[in-house]
Amino acid sequence: MFKRLKSRFILLSMVLLFLLLFTVVCAMNLLNYYSVVGRADYLLSVIDENGGGFPEVFPDPNGNGPMLSPEIPYESRFFTVSVDTNGEITSIDTSKIVIINDEDVDDYVARVLAKGRTHGFIEIFRYYMTESESGCRVSFLDCGRKLEAIYTFAFWSLAMSFLGYVAVSIVLMTVAHRIMSPVAQSYEKQKRFITDAGHELKTPLAIIRANADLLDMEFGENESIEEIRRQTVQMSELTADLVFLARMEESGQNHLTMTNFGLSEIIEECTYSFERLAASSDKTLAIDVQQGLLVNGNSKVLRQLCSILLDNAIKYSPSGSTVSVSLSKKGRYAALTVENTTATLIPEKDLEFLFERFYRTDSSRNSKTGGNGIGLSIAKSIVDAHSGRISASLTAEDHLQITATIPLARSK
Repeated sequence: MFKRLKSRFILLSMVLLFLLLFTVVCAMNLLNYYSVVGRADYLLSVIDENGGGFPEVFPDPNGNGPMLSPEIPYESRFFTVSVDTNGEITSIDTSKIVIINDEDVDDYVARVLAKGRTHGFIEIFRYYMTESESGCRVSFLDCGRKLEAIYTFAFWSLAMSFLGYVAVSIVLMTVAHRIMSPVAQSYEKQKRFITDAGHELKTPLAIIRANADLLDMEFGENESIEEIRRQTVQMSELTADLVFLARMEESGQNHLTMTNFGLSEIIEECTYSFERLAASSDKTLAIDVQQGLLVNGNSKVLRQLCSILLDNAIKYSPSGSTVSVSLSKKGRYAALTVENTTATLIPEKDLEFLFERFYRTDSSRNSKTGGNGIGLSIAKSIVDAHSGRISASLTAEDHLQITATIPLARSK
């Protein structure tokens, strides 16, 4: 159990760490990219406003006054092209760049016009197009060095994040055992206490029951003696259930003998044995079992699973209601479904607590029904030991449905 819990803890931690690093790295690179793009668009707008060149004094994009940058014209490589309304190039200014010739200009302008956007990237050039009555002007700014810096930053940020992720994952897997160890030890002590206490209580309970029988023989039928006997039986059953649950959670399927057998026959036998109990409580048992379903498991505990679900359904349903039991094939699983009308409405938010120990839908914990709130916990342990799943749902406001799925036996 704790190996699975430790694996889930490591997996969840690694997933969260990955999402954190991924978000941070993406945010950093996006900010870097949009910073470069914003700066390029600003320079292109300045070039366009000044007829294809830089002024001596630059306006501040924040509107806080002039920004003097005399080095910018010498650091920036750009060219401008004027195009008439027919798409013909009327003028080209490539005096501020060397690597561009007329053929390149024709190609870039054609690609810009084909895109139909006023700004964007053509290879390493950021372009900015403004339209007028006579045509349009397209300004191109070489952003090759800036883009190369962006790619370099992206590569190293990803590389360092990956190395950090691997390092933290190794450390996490190393210390996960130490983190989970106190919880595991506490849980093991709790299970050992339950098992030991269960064995220690068997003897005094047997003595109390024997003495109650002797008193009954000596004094005849007595209400107090009968109450002692009833409470002793209930205490013995609770003790046996706790010991069984502790063993199931400790070793799961390791201490169960697994064989291939017909689950349909087991469920039919179990449900027929509850028909008389249902009739005595003025309730109807509706049975729908698909034949020929084979599973690999322990027939004794799966019979106990069926008994627990039926006992709970009959016990907690109102008089005159119908308890439905069905067994059917769902994919690679056999699905055992028990549905009943509930005497007490169960809020949907409380469904997840049904399989916890000592949970009772009746908050007053009325003992008239005889339940102790541990039956569904045992049912869950049985299903888990068979690598299955169990769930509870409401098909209506007062209709509870519990479904247990058990993997079908593999055909040879």
